[in-house]
Amino acid sequence: MECQKERLYLREIKVHVRKKRLKSKFANVQLVDPKIVYDLFSYLQDETKEQLIAISVDQQFKILCFEVVAIGCVDILISHPFEAIRAAISLNAYGIILVHNHPSGNPNPSREDIAFTKELLLLTRTGGINFYDHVIIAHEGYYSFASHMPMDHLYDERRKEDQVKGIQIGTKQGRKEGIVIGEKRGEKGKALDMAKALKLRGVPIRIISETSGLTQGKIRQL
Repeated sequence: MECQKERLYLREIKVHVRKKRLKSKFANVQLVDPKIVYDLFSYLQDETKEQLIAISVDQQFKILCFEVVAIGCVDILISHPFEAIRAAISLNAYGIILVHNHPSGNPNPSREDIAFTKELLLLTRTGGINFYDHVIIAHEGYYSFASHMPMDHLYDERRKEDQVKGIQIGTKQGRKEGIVIGEKRGEKGKALDMAKALKLRGVPIRIISETSGLTQGKIRQL
């Protein structure tokens, strides 16, 4: 009886990108200054939840597209860095600018904001995409990462964190290996002492070898 072959299905995904003329405040604007980004997306001040928006730009810093890549709650937003560059990859964009809001009213970055920016810098530098700025918008104004701490500096900090982490892991592994080696040496020392004592008592070398784990040749040398 012939067995039916298992059918294998593959999904084909086609991405269609089209240009569309827009008559809006976003058309032909060059995002060469964080104040321009703030003016365009100032409506985020009134949002009650955090939103993360990724803006894809061309070489003239004109907007190719922008999309909301994550929506959080009042004081936290969770997103994977890759989500921020997905559209930029599809459009073959020259670079990206991130925007997100702080419903608390304070635009200063949190530790999570800084960590996310560093991770995205690591990802974009590896993928050949320019990450120009990360702008935080709030009722008290806005914060620009590029204006306060150069992106190159943040990237270098992130690389150093990896180096320190690697050293710590290496040191920890070295200590572990050192302990194992020390224990083995200690066990060998105990075996030698025991073999010497048994040899002085006249115990046959074969029995000493079976008891201590040492070779008979090594015991004869004691």
